[in-house]
Amino acid sequence: MGNYFYSVSEFYKKFFREKIWKISLDLGIPCVHGKCIYCNETSFIPSNVRGRKIRTQIEEGISILGKRYGVKKFIAYLQSGTNTAVSPEVLEKVLEEIFSYKEIVSLSIGTRPDYISQEVVELFKYFSKYKPIFVELGLQSANDDTLKFINRGHTFSDFQLALQKLLECKNLLVVAHMIVGLPGEDKDVIFKSFEKVSHLPLNGVKIHHLQVVKNTPLERIYLSGRVKIFEEVEDYIEILSQLLEILPPHFVIHRLYGDIPHNLLIAPRWKIDKNSFKLKLEEKFKERDGYQGKYFKR
Repeated sequence: MGNYFYSVSEFYKKFFREKIWKISLDLGIPCVHGKCIYCNETSFIPSNVRGRKIRTQIEEGISILGKRYGVKKFIAYLQSGTNTAVSPEVLEKVLEEIFSYKEIVSLSIGTRPDYISQEVVELFKYFSKYKPIFVELGLQSANDDTLKFINRGHTFSDFQLALQKLLECKNLLVVAHMIVGLPGEDKDVIFKSFEKVSHLPLNGVKIHHLQVVKNTPLERIYLSGRVKIFEEVEDYIEILSQLLEILPPHFVIHRLYGDIPHNLLIAPRWKIDKNSFKLKLEEKFKERDGYQGKYFKR
């Protein structure tokens, strides 16, 4: 682990033993649920990949990102939509195409816990024999009351069941998505949620702060004054540092905060880049003599 937390860049160096980069891909599959109060799908689909063939997206990504960052190996990243909601036959063809590139050393695929069928698991079992697969599984909160309010359409038990299915695959790692600051969640609820997650057999977590995005139900709730957010980045860093302290030291931190394009973002509109955020977080850890795993309860 690094000085204060186990970053994804540190994990990748150990896992892949060389510099790699993610190529964002889009299958053009919308979220099959589409009812979460905070979500506007256009906020996380790169505009340069929308509506284009997967092969074109991969080859352009390899060429452009390879030259820009000096890398030769890549993770194919299927982020947007519910990527396992397609038929097994379609998903198999997509995976075959992605895995055919020698430059692609791994797949990272995002989906929902209620769309992990046994057919999907069998496909992952087969393809993970050849290259590791990361499944980014949306949870957001381990509190069922919160999940109901934000209209996630699944429970914490659904997430646990999906995780159990996915762990049948030998070379597959699961990353949980969590949102800090959801409506109705005070500090106690947030910490209980992260404590539950800390004992799951995960590779790690992606942590987002609550962001209010244009054209969402959450925007209306926020503008009516019925939900509070982290207006100042320092307030978020305070609770984030404490949450990292209760996570196990082996959990990989794949993300520290959300990053919605400013043209779609209502609030909070922090003016901070990734390096500055990391420095502020490290300063907070130093101030409180903290580090990831300090208060993890085995």
